[in-house]
Amino acid sequence: MRFLAGRKTRADQIVVGAVTGDAIFGEALMIREALRGWGFRSDIYAESIESCAAGEAKHFTRYEPATDGGDLLILHYSLGSETLEFVKRQGEHARILLIYHNVTPESYFEGVNEPLAEQIRSGTRELASFRGLAQLALADSEFNRRDLIEVGYEKTGVLPLALDDAVREVDPSKEVTSRFDDDAVNLLFVGRIAPNKRQEDVIRAFWHYQQINRRSRLFLVGWWGHAERYFHWLQGLVRHLDLNDVHFCGHVPLAHLAAYYGLADVFVCMSEHEGFCKPLLECMHFGVPILAYAAAAVPETLGGSGVLVRKKRYAPLAEMIDLLATKGEFRDRVIAQQKERLEEFGKAEFLAKLRVWVDSVLKDSRHH
Repeated sequence: MRFLAGRKTRADQIVVGAVTGDAIFGEALMIREALRGWGFRSDIYAESIESCAAGEAKHFTRYEPATDGGDLLILHYSLGSETLEFVKRQGEHARILLIYHNVTPESYFEGVNEPLAEQIRSGTRELASFRGLAQLALADSEFNRRDLIEVGYEKTGVLPLALDDAVREVDPSKEVTSRFDDDAVNLLFVGRIAPNKRQEDVIRAFWHYQQINRRSRLFLVGWWGHAERYFHWLQGLVRHLDLNDVHFCGHVPLAHLAAYYGLADVFVCMSEHEGFCKPLLECMHFGVPILAYAAAAVPETLGGSGVLVRKKRYAPLAEMIDLLATKGEFRDRVIAQQKERLEEFGKAEFLAKLRVWVDSVLKDSRHH
């Protein structure tokens, strides 16, 4: 690469948490693979590292800055953490590229997880402080980019998430598939168990759908580790509604996730805050029709595909679920539009955009 001179340039990344299945960490892995392929030395550093990702990331305190200021440090920005002050201290040693994944409003976690709510408050406060440090700030979506512009960032761009190869190539778990291999209609939502995701609205829509079709079940795939209080409340709601077919699947391996997508007849997303919502891409790939609440970045990610609703009226939602679950022209058309939309989120397109941004940041570094 023409901006490499002398020693091998480093291009490292910093994330808050390293956990397999997480959209941000998944993107970091894809970027690391590309950076190494382009000739960089590249590692991922994190504040917390789950055992499942222990071989893929190092603790951020192990990062050793260069002294000539020629390296690149990519900060994945999602909430407040010790990594933010750490990255600020690297400003004189490395060029900083910020990738902004949005910060969930703190109000969703007040009374659910106060330490996390404080981390969110910190993340919101600190975002503006990187304006003068980052050579460039990228966002997953135009929705996210507006946050950057609002707090005064001048050099910004949009780098949408891509569907990675692992999802495309994985073999679905036969264990999961065989367990639910029957004629029931399966509804699915994939995402952390978190108040902003509004799993309670998915559960209520499912209750109404069961009045139409008792031969149905709901899979809620996602980790509840930062929202145990909310998770227990959801379990109480399920008991209150006397639902026997709601499955809280937790964090699952990729093969199990692929099996749930393979089993799903309709994906139901009632989330009120998403900076991108990567599971929508996974639905597009697996051919699962999407019914989603039109909030935050969800309409932008769908780009005219799927079915969007503006109001959470559960009886009409149940009727739309029934239409989408029924084999026929309407369902086929929705799936076809989603497949067409997915073509805009290819890995090659993602990496081509990233290469241009990385090149521009490192070329700018020669003027500092």
